[in-house]
Amino acid sequence: MVCDHIVPHPEGTEPDDSWQNLQELSVADHVAKTALDNPDAKKGWTSHTSIPVSTEDVSTGLTSVYTSIAEAARATGVGEDKLKRIMKSGGGMQSGFRFQIDQDYLRQQATMDGEIWKPAVYKGTALRNIFLGSEGLFSNKTRFRVVSQSSAASLKSLVNTYRESQLEVPRRRRTRRERRPRKALKPAVLKTGKKVNWITGEGLAELGVKQNLCEAGVDGAQKMGRDLFEGGFSVTEWKKAMDGQKGTGSMAPCLAAERCFAMNLWKKWAFVKHLGEGASGSVILVRNRKTGQRRVAKISKKLDRARDRVEMDMQNEFWRNGLAPRAFGLELDEIKHGRKQKKVSVVLMQQVDSTLSSWLRRDRKRWELDVMLKVLISFIDKMQKKRLAHGDLHWENIAFKYRPGTKYIGRVLLIDFGFAARKGDSRLEFAQLIRTTHKDFGHMTSANEKYLRERLIEEFKRRYRVKKVDYQLVDDIYHGEA
Repeated sequence: MVCDHIVPHPEGTEPDDSWQNLQELSVADHVAKTALDNPDAKKGWTSHTSIPVSTEDVSTGLTSVYTSIAEAARATGVGEDKLKRIMKSGGGMQSGFRFQIDQDYLRQQATMDGEIWKPAVYKGTALRNIFLGSEGLFSNKTRFRVVSQSSAASLKSLVNTYRESQLEVPRRRRTRRERRPRKALKPAVLKTGKKVNWITGEGLAELGVKQNLCEAGVDGAQKMGRDLFEGGFSVTEWKKAMDGQKGTGSMAPCLAAERCFAMNLWKKWAFVKHLGEGASGSVILVRNRKTGQRRVAKISKKLDRARDRVEMDMQNEFWRNGLAPRAFGLELDEIKHGRKQKKVSVVLMQQVDSTLSSWLRRDRKRWELDVMLKVLISFIDKMQKKRLAHGDLHWENIAFKYRPGTKYIGRVLLIDFGFAARKGDSRLEFAQLIRTTHKDFGHMTSANEKYLRERLIEEFKRRYRVKKVDYQLVDDIYHGEA
């Protein structure tokens, strides 16, 4: 005796929950008495989803029909889970029996001519996995009709609701991917009057377009303008520069950058997008108009030909040792924007796929970080062996290229050689990497960056036999005071 069952009150009497109205019953008696006292229990908004199963004894040819999978499993001795998998695949053979869905049942489930199915909503609440047919029949998510008469009777009010055209279609909740803001991809109207929804650098030849279309849009061109001229430009200026071209999204085709900045560079190379800014210039991605080949162009803020020549030579010195992308040459150019003009130098170099800073922002496993740590240490060792010093080593200046056709890192390379020099010291590179990733340096560190920094400090201690490494120590080493 484990349950206390409340005796129902006689009709017309005041409810009383005192102890004399309790009976001590077993669990089975309690369930049976509850069902007897509540005849309408378990008759809510449910649908009959059991599937009649037809079985055939292969040896005798005797055919039987069972109302559910569980009943067929008990009659034939086949495991219920195994029979469910068989029926899910449409039927099959097992233990001398052939199982399939009853054909009469399948004919009942067939959609009638002109029948329309809609999700069921009752009093503003959507009924999960329940659909209504225009013929007044119910189904679950597999569109099986309700065969049970009790279920159909209990849902009679919903049928009337549907026939009165008061049934609503519930709004499906958008997924996280669908809730992300989408980039505007408005159609571009060319001078020929032709509308195109999407233009890539490789697709220009197919369209036969000879205009200077870019892929970055107003946003990237504005960043380039703020970086090079140290002043902002209004959106109106960019729209005028587009000369009636429509499509102002961040990745839509436009003429903003090339028309706002008159340069000799645009004769051979088309502007693709703005990649970032550095202390000495702006970095953009360009595309060869004839071959479609892509390069990275670094445009200096201030013209210093000697410094740019030394930086390009140092980059090629690193490239010859397999440590950097190749720089193809230095060209002098002049940028004009309205009344503003500025002489600059342009360096074209090989394209890299991403930087270590972007790679560390994503969730990484511990073994991936350990592999990256070994790569960084081997890089420092190789620079020491070749007597090369980068001088500005941090996550943003460590880039890599993926293996062709994959997202696996193939080669790790260095970029930005404004402080590079020959006859370097590996202590300087360790100290610089530890220093620039410290919070006092103004760097926002993530968990991945903190882990790599701690491991670099351990390697620094082991190599140079120091007991304590802190920000001030590595700063002194960097400035040559330690």
